[in-house]
Amino acid sequence: MIQLVTRVRFPELYRKMQESARATAKGPIMFTASFDDGSPKIADSYNLLGVCSMADILLFVHDDVVFLSKGWDDKVRDAIALGFDVVGVCGSQKYDGGMIFDSGRQYSAGKVVSWVDGKRVIRLMENRAEIEPVKVVDGLFMATTREHFVRTGFDMQFDGLFYYDVDFCLASNCCVADILVAHEKPEHLRGSYPDGMLPMSHYTPAFNAKHGFKADPPIGDQRCDSVIYDAEVAA
Repeated sequence: MIQLVTRVRFPELYRKMQESARATAKGPIMFTASFDDGSPKIADSYNLLGVCSMADILLFVHDDVVFLSKGWDDKVRDAIALGFDVVGVCGSQKYDGGMIFDSGRQYSAGKVVSWVDGKRVIRLMENRAEIEPVKVVDGLFMATTREHFVRTGFDMQFDGLFYYDVDFCLASNCCVADILVAHEKPEHLRGSYPDGMLPMSHYTPAFNAKHGFKADPPIGDQRCDSVIYDAEVAA
């Protein structure tokens, strides 16, 4: 069974995420969550929830994600059956530090729905297929086997919003699957972060030292194509 693990800051968004996940999954799924009070304990709480789970697959997913692909759970299982440790919806085939898509358009993979210039669009990355092997996936949707997670876990020195996901990916065999989700907050919640959230720069020196990355990785062309989202077509 797949268990969705979430840090919840906005309960109303979390309920919407749960409803969409259940409505689009083909099989039974479970949920577990911890409250996000802004303190830097994401890796710690995820590790605890993951170890305590009895599910065979863990899906770490943000509370503002909406599931749009029918049978997304089967697609996760299919990708894991091919031997991948981690399955995401978008990611990069190259990673040398920094933000996840800093390597540029030619290495980006997957797709995601978001708001652009007041329109709901599907942002299409350069590389899209049923399965795209990648170096790292975005932590907004990151599925892994419980066995691999217990063995690897999240490094607790990256205990905030940054690097816990890519650090885990760099110790894993990752792919992006053909799964569509929306990652969007209502306008009045955008840019709203907890007072206790530490900036990315707080974690960067330790992350770069661990993986041998430079302080300022080169940034590539980060553009992506987009098409207006049509619920009927996307389904």
